[in-house]
Amino acid sequence: MGDKDGDTRLKEFLVILSRRIGYRLSRLIDIAEYAGEAEVIEVKEGDGKIYGIRLRFKSETRDDVFHYALVGRYGAKCTCEANTLGNELCKHIVAGLIIMEAISLGKYGKDIDIDEMKWLESHGDAQRRGVQNPGTSSNISDGGPPH
Repeated sequence: MGDKDGDTRLKEFLVILSRRIGYRLSRLIDIAEYAGEAEVIEVKEGDGKIYGIRLRFKSETRDDVFHYALVGRYGAKCTCEANTLGNELCKHIVAGLIIMEAISLGKYGKDIDIDEMKWLESHGDAQRRGVQNPGTSSNISDGGPPH
């Protein structure tokens, strides 16, 4: 697989993910850039597929604080406040999905199957219904959590 093909497929993945979770494409592009700052702790793989990933992100607001995200086929969890307290689909988890896709394309030449990730459906449904953003009085969905 050439870089051009991989770049095209990653862009297509971002469009599909944008529709699935209800984030603006511009927000996903920002998160894709942010994903470059992640430290990959572990990649779970087998049978020519990526099943899960563990990541570490340095906090953007606090020194000496890290957020840990675990993203996989059956669920995702992050130690940041947005996910822990608000049960939001945080940018660390979304970055994990993007990193999983990039690794899968680079190593196996195929996309991850986000249709297998049923846990994403509830987050996309909330965005489509215009669920109120936590901590605000607005019902307007801006395409993702504020942080």
